[in-house]
Amino acid sequence: MKRFSPDLPHLYIRGKSFVFRLVIPAHLRGLAGKSEFKVSLKTKDQLTALRKYGKVEPYYQNLMDKLRSGETLTSATTDLSYEEIVQMASIQGRTYNPIDQLIQNPAKFMQTHSEWSKAGKPNGPEFQSYFSTATSTIKLSDLVAFFEADQVHELSRFSERERSKKINPLQNAVKQLTAFLGKDIELKSLTRQQARDFHKSLKIKIALQEIKPNTASKYITHMRVLIKTYNLAHDKEPETVFDRLNFKVDDNARPPFSIDFLNEHWFKDDAFAQLNPCAKALLFAVIDTGCSFKELCGLNPDQDIKLTAAIPHIIIQENQTRKLKTTHRKRIIPLVGYSLRSFQAFPQGFTHYATGNGPSNASGLINKFMKYNGLLETDEHTVYSLRHTFKDRMRKHRLPEELQNDLMGHKAQGMGAHYGNGHSLEDTVTFMQQMVHDWKYF
Repeated sequence: MKRFSPDLPHLYIRGKSFVFRLVIPAHLRGLAGKSEFKVSLKTKDQLTALRKYGKVEPYYQNLMDKLRSGETLTSATTDLSYEEIVQMASIQGRTYNPIDQLIQNPAKFMQTHSEWSKAGKPNGPEFQSYFSTATSTIKLSDLVAFFEADQVHELSRFSERERSKKINPLQNAVKQLTAFLGKDIELKSLTRQQARDFHKSLKIKIALQEIKPNTASKYITHMRVLIKTYNLAHDKEPETVFDRLNFKVDDNARPPFSIDFLNEHWFKDDAFAQLNPCAKALLFAVIDTGCSFKELCGLNPDQDIKLTAAIPHIIIQENQTRKLKTTHRKRIIPLVGYSLRSFQAFPQGFTHYATGNGPSNASGLINKFMKYNGLLETDEHTVYSLRHTFKDRMRKHRLPEELQNDLMGHKAQGMGAHYGNGHSLEDTVTFMQQMVHDWKYF
């Protein structure tokens, strides 16, 4: 057995397979009951071995620290947490199953016993990773932290603000449930009846107008997400005690601005002359693209803004500063009308708002400006209403439904939409140029 690299002192090659070895100092071997920690990484692939080494090495260094502090690892009753036992089994290339599950599955029990025997019949914590009664003791209050760890690959795509918007509602849902129960309990103790009782309590709050149906629905949905994520990560059935407990939610869609209102109140006398130029251009860029502030503020000027192309256009796509809500949000949009003017005035994009909080800051500023200057058609209208206006204008000019979905970043229905390359940029700009005729004072 030879060492793989001087930089990785505990990674060895035996034949063609990789092995982890950590020698235990002589004065600690009595506590450990062995002279070294050794585990096969069960791979001949170098990259796979390096990834496994990154998990195995800190784990056994932690055991070494326990030995240095005087803890013994020779007893089969060494106090290891469920998570530690699961981690040790994973390091050994196995999935941990509590002994009661093994007893109910003789074939699985014999397989585990065979693996234990081939490993030299280890005792102590290694024995527990094969035969232990330990089960998960995760509490409701631990679910969000588990979700963050399990979904780290997805959450890493978000900015700090976006991450908070994702995590905070989950934390609030757990808070609401534990407050109802009167205490924090283990997940495995949560019953269907408790879930139903929580659902009933939310109905009462809705009736008393303390919360809205949408809010109650989110509490239930968030708990489903948390529990399902945990179950799937532990090879359990994805069903949860909150399944089929739903609420009929209100339609909170923002009303669209009418074309007549925009012509007479926005464009006739340049109602936004007192708004700072960048905010005004950002607002007007929405009008003939249908994009959200977040999409427009996140444009990379070198990759996403194509003003000098034969057909000026923008590309809504993921980049270093902006992630997309869904994969079908990626799209190419020709620049026409007020939107083209906005980008001509700000060819590098709306840099003043190209920060993590920029879109929210712009939305707050512009909505406040419109409210105080009588530029909202009703109290229900906001900046986001322009996306609804854009959709209605496409319907009015009879753009193909598939093209409407493309421009809005909506998921198209049916298999046909997934064939071919879609509408060309030339065809798309022809359709959109018709829409510019909506503006009386352009």
